Amino acid sequence: MAWLLLPLLLCSAAAGAADYTLENTYKKLSPRHPDIVPVRLQPADGVRHRPALTYRSVDGRQLRMDVFVPKNAPAPRPGLLLVHGGGWRSGDRSLLAPLAQALAARGYVTATASYRLSTEAVFPAAVEDLLAALAWLRSNAGDFNLDPGRLAIGGSSAGGQLATLAGLWAGDPDRNPDGAPVAAIVNIDGLWDFTTPLALKFENDPARPVTSASAFLGGRFEVIPNTWRRASPINYLKAGSPPLLALSGENPRFTAGIETISVQAKILGVPFRHHHYAGAPHSFWLFEPWFSQVEAQLARFLQHPGCGVQESATVRAPGPASLVQP
Repeated sequence: MAWLLLPLLLCSAAAGAADYTLENTYKKLSPRHPDIVPVRLQPADGVRHRPALTYRSVDGRQLRMDVFVPKNAPAPRPGLLLVHGGGWRSGDRSLLAPLAQALAARGYVTATASYRLSTEAVFPAAVEDLLAALAWLRSNAGDFNLDPGRLAIGGSSAGGQLATLAGLWAGDPDRNPDGAPVAAIVNIDGLWDFTTPLALKFENDPARPVTSASAFLGGRFEVIPNTWRRASPINYLKAGSPPLLALSGENPRFTAGIETISVQAKILGVPFRHHHYAGAPHSFWLFEPWFSQVEAQLARFLQHPGCGVQESATVRAPGPASLVQP
């Protein structure tokens, strides 16, 4: 009977969810943070934008990505695939286009990819899409002046969890037989472990018949606990895993499991950097004054991802006078 209930579960989750857009998020956050400024995509002379490139056809849908290429860059460039958030059920690749463009202006080949949302297919569909996106970028590296050996993956919120999982699966021949490891992984305010008490309090809330996580995973924790564990990036960290960068905001529910994976990384010798943005609300990376700090932090990390085996810092946002107007 579970297969009969799944479409109802997905529709119920979608019906109760507000679309994750820049405008909706600004309306939600601006009463508490009146000085924030949304960051939108602007023309950039030094960057070539190649939009809506199809990287995979699946279930009758064309999955696309936007690629941002530095103009006149010498030699093949390092790259970063960015994965948007939206509770696995909403959002689109345009959310991270400004960040992708800003990093491309620094000399990185960047891409933002669409993937199947939970209203279309349950886990692990989205992760499979991202592995396909990585493979497509590598196969077409010559078209973008991309160094396929220096391709990283990163994401924000639900996209952070997806990017981290895809990044840890990418080099595993059992899960990605035709793939290759990524150079680094970036998780911006995304979950590390669905099964911690903190995560379960929200993602498996008994007061809500369907949560974003249960719709994404195909059922509640008490029904399919192994699937919840399988979707938790924390369970795939091992010696030799790619360097990790974690950025977190003020609400610890979104980064549940980060303390444990930090300890695991230290034991395993995996480079792990964690920067906490004090007082920053969830979705801080979409707005100034945090956007510029996040972009600079990612650029530093991507330049030398393996430096500093363990690093932790708290970042405090500058005052309103330093805001960049759109």
